[in-house]
Amino acid sequence: MVGGRPSGDLDHGGSSGRGACRGGLRKQISVGIGIFLSCRFFTVASPEAGGDTIGAVCGGGNLYRGEYAAKLATLASLKAGVARISLYPNDYFERTAPSPARIDVALLATLRAGIEPYVMFEFRHNYDSAAPNMPDRNYPDWFSIGKAFAGRFAPGAEFLRSNGVTNGVRRWAAINEPDWRAAEDSNLTYSQYRDMLKGLADGVHASDPAGKVIPGGYLALNRDLRKPTAGTAHGYLAAVADLINVGTLAGFDLHQYYDKRYAPVEKHEFSVQRVFERAIHDSKIRRTDIEWTVTEHNVKADPEASKQGYDEQTMRRWFLTHFFDVHGLTRADGSKAPGVRLAWNIWRQSAKEFHMADADDPWAPRFAGMAYRDILAYVHDMRFTYQNPKEGVYRLAGGGKTAWVFQNLNASWSSLSGARFKVKDIPPKAAKLTVFDGYEVTNEIPVTGASMTIHTPVGRSYLILADAQ
Repeated sequence: MVGGRPSGDLDHGGSSGRGACRGGLRKQISVGIGIFLSCRFFTVASPEAGGDTIGAVCGGGNLYRGEYAAKLATLASLKAGVARISLYPNDYFERTAPSPARIDVALLATLRAGIEPYVMFEFRHNYDSAAPNMPDRNYPDWFSIGKAFAGRFAPGAEFLRSNGVTNGVRRWAAINEPDWRAAEDSNLTYSQYRDMLKGLADGVHASDPAGKVIPGGYLALNRDLRKPTAGTAHGYLAAVADLINVGTLAGFDLHQYYDKRYAPVEKHEFSVQRVFERAIHDSKIRRTDIEWTVTEHNVKADPEASKQGYDEQTMRRWFLTHFFDVHGLTRADGSKAPGVRLAWNIWRQSAKEFHMADADDPWAPRFAGMAYRDILAYVHDMRFTYQNPKEGVYRLAGGGKTAWVFQNLNASWSSLSGARFKVKDIPPKAAKLTVFDGYEVTNEIPVTGASMTIHTPVGRSYLILADAQ
């Protein structure tokens, strides 16, 4: 499993492992250490509000055929705006050609629900390209896939307009966790991998020049952080770095899971901010205006939590630290790193330690599901106005509220770590500060001025909300 599973385990997670069969094709439509410069040490504050709201980039996958109503309703209730649709070859390729019409129902249902689809074309190393309904590991087949799917589902496409839909698919991805073997796979070589992604991107851009194509998520920087090749996704990210640098690919995607033993939240070297910085450095990614995408993230729940010696209360508090690490990703120039941020797994797919719910219909949250629900209830309609990963401090505004985040887990997470935190620039109309630690509201404090110092015991993060903007 990611963040501590054996490196030879084929059922390695993500949309291609968690909830998917080990062998053969299962037809489904689903929504689914070297020295390097770390921008953590020279990041500056984001100068102004901007970008998407928190809720607009939140969400997850995967939805399976016939389950749209309940799961799309769950995303809507969470105020989460994105669903991952993971397609397998017999969903997207028929005989020798792309088959976009096969996912009409899934795409239309998702778009009509006001949820943005993030489409992932699954392709595993052990697929036989000579088998029926299977694309080859080459540029032409993947160009045809990109062109056909973007031609049918990009914003403004004739098919969507004819069905009364004005939005569409803006982001496409392919080949989930190719780095699972921790080395080049002879069944999916670096050259084949690059050709497939370049083909997909060129095809998408032939139909929709504004479309964004991103490699499927990498696991190496979570599972194998201490291995010297982890920063290049064991060669796979490095193989497409030139495509990112020239703009053919819009960015890259890292999968991040946390716990106490394998990828400990308490050690900042495992933070999403740090691992993105390492990947950019080690893979020689020079272009700065890229998307930092995270399509799978979570903190492990029971039964793994109990095995490792932490409880639900601790886990939910860790999740608050993790949530703003994921959402507060900051480029070297201090600007917000854009990209979707999808949790795995909002429902009950894959191993139970990833489950954010005990039941799917109606949705009954557990562990991280409760923290996710509560955090989004507070900040779904807010945008970052200040980001400083070195301080571990973020500020947000929106929806008639103002919020501050203080990642006070320990000194590795915040240069300001301590028992007191100064809340600055409180809006004049604010009457109350609400302090939330991921598990519960720890304090409600009457506002007495434009700045206030509040009690913040070390060992957890704090979300501090003012009732005015």
